[in-house]
Amino acid sequence: MTKEILKDELLKEEQLENVAGGTNDETYKDMGYLHDYCHVNFDNNNWDRSVGKLGELFRRAGMRLDTSERHGNRYYEIRNGREERIDRSDALYRLGAAINAGRVDTNVW
Repeated sequence: MTKEILKDELLKEEQLENVAGGTNDETYKDMGYLHDYCHVNFDNNNWDRSVGKLGELFRRAGMRLDTSERHGNRYYEIRNGREERIDRSDALYRLGAAINAGRVDTNVW
């Protein structure tokens, strides 16, 4: 349905893909990266629980993941109580390094 609405706005096909469902795709890829490289397990039967766990892992590493449906995923580093936006690859690298170094406990629930 979203694609049909956006087609009326005369967007290119690749723009439609980035808008329609990009957040879920990015979130799924983030979970896959953490599973493959850091051996973090997510609940395959409960998407909301898995997204909550992902957000908590970022929080424990001093970052914030914003998965609003109005835009793609956004990643923030929290320093001195202030948020600074960082790119996805940097956020995943930092989180992965923190997990593998044992600074972030992956047992969330």
